[in-house]
Amino acid sequence: MLSRRSAAVLLFASIPAIALASAPERGPNGGWKVDAGPRHHVEVVFDGSTTINVFVSDGNSRAIPATGFSGAATVVVNGTTHRVPLTAAEGSRLTGTAPVAVPAGTKGAVQLQIPGGGTVRAVL
Repeated sequence: MLSRRSAAVLLFASIPAIALASAPERGPNGGWKVDAGPRHHVEVVFDGSTTINVFVSDGNSRAIPATGFSGAATVVVNGTTHRVPLTAAEGSRLTGTAPVAVPAGTKGAVQLQIPGGGTVRAVL
């Protein structure tokens, strides 16, 4: 049986591994895939155009149909913050049109309303 001290050491030793598991990674559509709440991932694609595409997947990286999802992306381009509404498109994709071109590597956040209630957020 583990002592309290040993259990605490094991818990704190596992924290870096947990943090690494949530690190952004390249998604199959060329964007960055990040956690959005405990059960969702989003891959956000900025390609230098005004179109923002967000692909939704579950915690196991399986695509989820975007039907019933909605939300907004907030991006900062040339020092100006833009809020872009997102609507469901085909497959697992939500899309929106920014008032300016959004270059790859842009920083921002995505907030989604999920079917059945609830909201998830991802920071890029």
